[in-house]
Amino acid sequence: MFAKGATPWFFIPLVPVAILSMLAYLARAGPVLAVALILLFLGFFMFLEVLMFVFFRDPERPIGKGIVSAADGVVKRVVDNKGTGRIAVQVFMNVHNVHVNRAPFRGEIGRVRHRPGAHIPAYDKDSDKNERTVINIGTSIGEIKVTLIAGTIARRTVAWVRPGDNVKKGDRIGMIKFSSRVDVEMDASKVRVVVEPGEKVLAGITKLAEVR
Repeated sequence: MFAKGATPWFFIPLVPVAILSMLAYLARAGPVLAVALILLFLGFFMFLEVLMFVFFRDPERPIGKGIVSAADGVVKRVVDNKGTGRIAVQVFMNVHNVHVNRAPFRGEIGRVRHRPGAHIPAYDKDSDKNERTVINIGTSIGEIKVTLIAGTIARRTVAWVRPGDNVKKGDRIGMIKFSSRVDVEMDASKVRVVVEPGEKVLAGITKLAEVR
């Protein structure tokens, strides 16, 4: 199973292969060189196709307990903001992770907003300036905010939900195209975070926090 909107990306590798093949033809390469170039371009095409398969796969998953991770990846930071009473778990996604993001808890979608911005590495302290999509979910334990943050390679964040939509825990809510970071921010008085920096997590499966 593949993510929404994945199909066009499987044809994109054809473009550089077609261009390279045309250049080889125009250069009037000899038979041996022509065969070598064809094999090289075919290998390049297959490599890109495998990358597209990895980036856009969307497997079915059993849904975990508590407040689950919205993304695959590694927990980078747990930020407890005493001033606002909010706590956030930041998960950094790598290129080999599934890139579909899921609802961490059941509720109703509130505001969904996209903010253009920079493409600084998502683990950098200045990544607050990056492009992002923020999805607010009204739940029985207060508002949960899921923020999809673009990075250097990831150039686009996409939301698949709209205000007023009701989502179940683990429902697909969006995607970062290629790798980057997803933050799940919660009411610190209502939850207890159970993950630590360096821990690997899976969207929809791994428990990030439990309800107090």
